[in-house]
Amino acid sequence: MTLSLRKMFLENTPLLDVRAPTEFQQGAFPNSTNIPLLDDEQRHKIGICYKEHGQEKAIALGWKMFPTELREQRIDSWRKFTQANPNGFLYCFRGGLRSKITREWIAETGIDYPMIEGGYKSLRAYLIEQLDLYSADLPFTILGGRTGSGKTKLLHQLKNHIDLEGLAVHRGSSFGALLTPQPSNIDFENALSIDMIKHNANASQRIFIEDEGRLIGRVCIPQTLRERMKTLPVIELIETLEHRIAVAESDYITDLLSRYQSAHGDERGLELFTAHHHTALHKIRKRFGGDRVEKTLGHFNNALGAYKKETSTEHFHPYIKALLTEYYDPMYDYQFSKKDREIVFRGDTEAVLAWVEQDF
Repeated sequence: MTLSLRKMFLENTPLLDVRAPTEFQQGAFPNSTNIPLLDDEQRHKIGICYKEHGQEKAIALGWKMFPTELREQRIDSWRKFTQANPNGFLYCFRGGLRSKITREWIAETGIDYPMIEGGYKSLRAYLIEQLDLYSADLPFTILGGRTGSGKTKLLHQLKNHIDLEGLAVHRGSSFGALLTPQPSNIDFENALSIDMIKHNANASQRIFIEDEGRLIGRVCIPQTLRERMKTLPVIELIETLEHRIAVAESDYITDLLSRYQSAHGDERGLELFTAHHHTALHKIRKRFGGDRVEKTLGHFNNALGAYKKETSTEHFHPYIKALLTEYYDPMYDYQFSKKDREIVFRGDTEAVLAWVEQDF
């Protein structure tokens, strides 16, 4: 089973998840689609019946919940999935009754669709095992640098990398929340484990990951990887303050505002963009200090007023500069001084790319 699971994740095999929607939201796999046998309410009622009256009564109640029309709807949805994904597998939580019923009903349409023995639980256990193994063993190198240096952009120019922030759907800083909700911690771990499995299969000689703290937004980096990161060699990306302001302007002003306005319209989008920055500033009040927050908030509000007249994001440069030099840089210097890691190279983007190409 181990080899087949590895092959399954390497090939992005489509998975039909027949668990209830709540179970799917708590944790799933990047290549899975949720078409449940039981909805949340049905699962809840059957669970109560099982606890109070046993399996036989619970199964009987389950059958009563499926009039002919509903049963046909379920089967039709599954049939469409299996026809679109003939190389897939189906699973429930443990590979038990829900999987067997689903498979039997699909078989009535003439399709023999395989199920995963052990269900979601076996897939999750396998990925956790691989995550711990590869977090400790894969040849990682840290890409570090001050906020605004463009680490993520550089990371994507390196052949072998794992984008932790991309998997977490967050830019990593206090201001880094995006419009798309972050995945659950389980979803993040599953996706990260699959990335590691693929790098191991490709025999990657060096895998670059960005320097991160314990949390990326509300997603937590697995402890095994977090402990390993403390000992890894580091490439430090060094860019001028002007360059960093331009990068931060692109990411946290131009791009973020565009996202809000594309999703909500110009006026409402600008309001939400403003609220995003105001909220983020107040979140760092304790560490940054109340006076500095108010001063920096003034920079933002002045820039916002000028932007409404001229629609130029350059007005935000004093705001960005204050955050970089008065908040992020002191924090970076403090955290960097506490880490005893080997710096294998320092340089700007061009120099790092040249060094990586020569050295690896």
